[in-house]
Amino acid sequence: MLILFNMNNKISVILFAFLAFSCHDSTTSENEIEPSPDIPDVEMESPNETEGDYNWDDSGATNIILKESTVEVTGDGAVFANKTVTIEKAGTYNISGSWADGQIVVDTEDADNVNLILNEAEINTSVSSAISILNAEKVVLKLAEGTENSLTDGVYDEEEDNNGALFSKTDLLIFGTGKLTVNANYKDGIVSKDGLVIENGVFEINAPDDGIRGKDYIVVHNGHFVIQAGGDGLKSDNDEDEGFGYISIDAGTFDVTAGADGFQAETVLLIEDGDFDLNTGGGSAQTIEDESSAKGLKAGAKLIVNQGTFKIDGADDALHSNQYIVVNDGEFDLSTADDAIHADEAVEINGGNIVINKSYEGLESRVLTINGGHIWVTSSDDALNVTDGTSTDGPGGFGGANGGSANAFMYIKGGYIVVNSGGDGLDANGSIEMSDGTVLVHGPSRSGNGALDYDNSFKMTGGFLVAVGSAGMAQQPDESSTQYSVLANLSRSQEAGTFFNIKTSGGEDVITFQSLKNFQSIVVSSPTFTNGGSYKLYLGGTSSGNSSDGLFLDGSYSGGTEYKSFTISSVSTHF
Repeated sequence: MLILFNMNNKISVILFAFLAFSCHDSTTSENEIEPSPDIPDVEMESPNETEGDYNWDDSGATNIILKESTVEVTGDGAVFANKTVTIEKAGTYNISGSWADGQIVVDTEDADNVNLILNEAEINTSVSSAISILNAEKVVLKLAEGTENSLTDGVYDEEEDNNGALFSKTDLLIFGTGKLTVNANYKDGIVSKDGLVIENGVFEINAPDDGIRGKDYIVVHNGHFVIQAGGDGLKSDNDEDEGFGYISIDAGTFDVTAGADGFQAETVLLIEDGDFDLNTGGGSAQTIEDESSAKGLKAGAKLIVNQGTFKIDGADDALHSNQYIVVNDGEFDLSTADDAIHADEAVEINGGNIVINKSYEGLESRVLTINGGHIWVTSSDDALNVTDGTSTDGPGGFGGANGGSANAFMYIKGGYIVVNSGGDGLDANGSIEMSDGTVLVHGPSRSGNGALDYDNSFKMTGGFLVAVGSAGMAQQPDESSTQYSVLANLSRSQEAGTFFNIKTSGGEDVITFQSLKNFQSIVVSSPTFTNGGSYKLYLGGTSSGNSSDGLFLDGSYSGGTEYKSFTISSVSTHF
C-alpha cells in the first residue's frame, strides 16, 4: 500500500502583521499575483507495522538467562553453543542477565514474528554484533518497563556483513518504555537492512559511524534519543526502490551530536512534531570539506516540518533538501556556517517562528514562497536569496545573484520577516513579487551589496516594506507594481541607531524606523502612500514608542531634522 503525503492540502496559512495596514490587499483581478508553483507530493511506502506487533502474550516466553560466561535457556526455539545463542523458531524470548563475551543470533525460516524482550540484559561481544538478526519474517524487540539494557559490539572483520551493535537484515520494530544503551565499536549503533520502526523507549547510542540506520525507512512514533555519532545521527539510504529511503518522525526528543548529518533521508524527511537539539560537524564555528556533509535536517527529495522545536548548530545547512522544503509550523533556533534553510528547487514557509542567529545565507532556493510565519535572519552574505544555481559562489556552492534568470522567483505573500544581512537583504537572481506581510531589511553597509537586489523585476502589490542599507546598489520595487514605493538615496551615510521618519503633509506618521547599522539608502512601500500625496522625510530624533525590530509601532516621534519634502509622482518614486 502507498501512503501519499499531501501536505499542501492540509496547511492553514497564517498571515502575521503588526501594522493595521500590513494586511491591506491592493491587488485586483487585472494585477493578481500568479500563484507560486505547487510543491509536488512524494510517495512513501507504508511501514511494515500492525497493532499486533505491540500486543502479544509473553507468559509462555522462552527464557534466555545470561550468566557472564555461559547462558541458561529454558524453553523451546533457542540453542546455546560457542558463545552464541541462536534463535531458530518464531516465538517470544525473554533475555535477561549479563554476558561478558557472546551474541544473540536470530535465524529462522518461520513465517511468524520473532519477539525479543530485553529485561535487564547486558550483552557484550568482541566478534560481531551483540544481537544479529540474519533471517526472520519480522523481529519485534520490547524494552521491558523500568529496565536498563545495553549492547556493546567489538571491532571485527571489515568483511563481516553485520555493521551494527544491533543488526537486522529484516524489518525491525522496537517498542517499550525501558532504556537501551548501545555502544558501537565497529560502525553503526542500530541497523536494519529493511525497515525500522521505534515506538517509545529511551536510547543512548554511541557510534563511530551512524547512530541509527534503516535502509528502507525509519519511523519514530515517540521516544527519547541521545546520540553521539561520527557519521550521521539517523539515516535512511535506500536509493533503489521507489517509496523507500524516508524518515518519518511523529514525536520524540532527539539530542544528536553528529560528525556528518543529524538526520539524512534519501527521499523524504517528514517531521510531525518533536524536540530536536542537533549539533553537526562540530557546530557553526567550524567549516567542512568540499565533499563532506554536516547538515542538520537533510532530505534528498522533500523535507516537511509540520511542528516541533528545533535547535540546530551546524557546520553545514541547518535545513536542506536537494529538491523541496515545506515548513508549516515550528520553533526554530538555527546557527550555521552555511545556509540556514536551503532547497535546490523550492522552499515554502507557511508558519512558525524561525530565528536564524548565524548563517552564510539565510533562506536560499530557486523558488522561495513565504505565506506566513515570523522569520528573523542574520546572515554574513545574502539573507533571502533565489537563484537557479548557475553561480558557484559561497561555501555551499549554490551561489548568489550573478545575472538574471527567468526561473528564479521570490514570493512574499504574508508573514513578518526581519533581515540583518552582511550581503544583500532580498536577493533575486530573477524576480520578486510581494503581495502581503511585513518585511524589515537592515541591509549591508558596504556598497557592493544592496538591501534589495533583483535582476528582472520586483512587483509590489501589497504589504509593508522597509529596507535600509548602502546606496551603491540601491533598488526599489519597479514600475510593474501597483503599490507605491519611495527610494531615498541620502547625501551621506547615517550612523547605526539613527532614526528616520516619514510624515504626511498633514503631520501623520507613515513610519518611524531605527536602523541597526550604518545606512545611506531608504526604501519604503506602504499601502498608505497615494499618488500625488505630499510627504516629508526626517532624519535623527527619537521616538517614545516601543521598537519591534527597528519599527516603532506606537508613541510619538520628535527631534528630527527635515531632510526632504517629496511628492509621490509614480509607482516607483525616488530622489
